[in-house]
Amino acid sequence: MHSFPPGCSGLSLTRSLNVGHSAPQVLIELAELSARCLNQPKLVSTVLRAFSESLRRNAQTLTDAQRSGDLAAVAQWAHTIKGSALNVAAKPLATVVTDLELAARNGDAKRAAELSDAFTQLVQPTLDAAAAMLQAATPPINTAA
Repeated sequence: MHSFPPGCSGLSLTRSLNVGHSAPQVLIELAELSARCLNQPKLVSTVLRAFSESLRRNAQTLTDAQRSGDLAAVAQWAHTIKGSALNVAAKPLATVVTDLELAARNGDAKRAAELSDAFTQLVQPTLDAAAAMLQAATPPINTAA
């Protein structure tokens, strides 16, 4: 049976996002995620792996849409990522993409660009937090896809 060590309640990041989101932040709330997964560590690990894979893929698509100025696509991908982030209790990421979705839907290209930058700053640290949680599982869980 896999289990997470008692001290692994979430991973923190100290970073200024330049859009009003302060640090340090817990990037993924492990206790909340575990509760959603019926306190089954194997399910938590499966969900974290799936989240990481989809975030990598969808982050690039959102970034490409932002670079091309396609605010409708930005809103769509921000909405998709928001759902995934909320499912794994990645609250800082969910907050940024929620704001990004609203800015894009409202046609506020300047605000969408700022929030897209904040999103980009959060992607890798959030992926790192998920990977660290997977690595902290006992026994170690194979993180290779």
